[in-house]
Amino acid sequence: MIAAVKGWHAVLAAACILVPAKAQAADDVAGAARELAAKTALFAGAGATVSTSYRNLSPLGPAQLEQARASFEAALRQVGMRLGQGGAVEAQVSLAENGSQYLLIADLRKGDDRQVAMAAWKRSPGAKPAGSAAWIERKVVWEQEEQVLDAAFPGDAMVLLTPSGVSVYAKRGDQWEPRQVLRIAPSRHWPRDLRGHLSFQGPSFRAFLPGVTCKGALEPEPAIDCRAADDPWSVESAGGAALSAYFAPERNYFDGRLSVGNAPLRYVPPFYSAAATGDPRQPLWLLALVNGKTQVVDGGFNVLAEIAGWGSDIAAIETRCGSGNQVLATQSSDATETDAIQSYTWKDRSMAAVTRTVTFPGPVTALWARGAEAVAVARDLEAGKYVLYVLTVACGE
Repeated sequence: MIAAVKGWHAVLAAACILVPAKAQAADDVAGAARELAAKTALFAGAGATVSTSYRNLSPLGPAQLEQARASFEAALRQVGMRLGQGGAVEAQVSLAENGSQYLLIADLRKGDDRQVAMAAWKRSPGAKPAGSAAWIERKVVWEQEEQVLDAAFPGDAMVLLTPSGVSVYAKRGDQWEPRQVLRIAPSRHWPRDLRGHLSFQGPSFRAFLPGVTCKGALEPEPAIDCRAADDPWSVESAGGAALSAYFAPERNYFDGRLSVGNAPLRYVPPFYSAAATGDPRQPLWLLALVNGKTQVVDGGFNVLAEIAGWGSDIAAIETRCGSGNQVLATQSSDATETDAIQSYTWKDRSMAAVTRTVTFPGPVTALWARGAEAVAVARDLEAGKYVLYVLTVACGE
């Protein structure tokens, strides 16, 4: 146990000391992940919930980091561990290297106990890792059986919107503890492919569901008031102007009525989601249409470009990379397939890919922007649970 180690770079320095260049190594990253998972389980205890985060300190690219993450988390499940932000055990995993091997290093914490565990795999002779100037970082925050429609993190709280209501959690050390559940009664049966959205202003919030609008607050005590209504949803904002759109209550998409700020109502083709890109002072809008195409339109909603191959969920987040704004987009897939998200930017009158894809263990069922972050929800096809992620875009130096 290394109680004095602090920070990612200190962990890497410890690895260089504790892992000799000729130490026994697994044949591949999957083997190293299994070894690291076994060491993590020994530290954590049987059936413990583990919160994971990742950082790439090697010359390997985002695809290799994603492969390591997927292998490690699969191996954790195989040895009886659970994954989730509310876990008592935190595993900060670094992808690193020494002179002859690649390394997986886990900085493990459980209360006041701390340990560094590591595993290595063989470097392929002459292999050149693929690099990228930017990549998507993905962190598992929560998982549960009930569908998560949206999530927000105001202050030290976590707020989940589900088909049954709004669940409020408080942070207690490294765990999320239930504070209160605010029930929402539907005005009619929810549609099969249910969508929902949370919009926060300080401790106050609005929850949008098909045919239902709720107003609530977290202080002094969590409270909510819901009514049957066809109010427009707050979908996206750019340059100080918010895009609001009307949701078709019996379906899973917006019906095409929208407005920007105080401008008059406009009519566009029905769409699933929207995002802003380009200059914030004169933003361009992206609409993921029901017909499978994504349109890029200007402030007058004139079509500038059409994109094929994207999925139904898009979201724009603020980054320090490139133009400072990037659009996350899912792939075109169905509910029986795994999914992936990639980041794009507006360049030369088209959307150019900035990052490689990050994959998910099932279809992405929700994707909403939260400033410099996005929250994504995927339904794990193997576990049958909904997994909540926080996504950011990071840049190389």
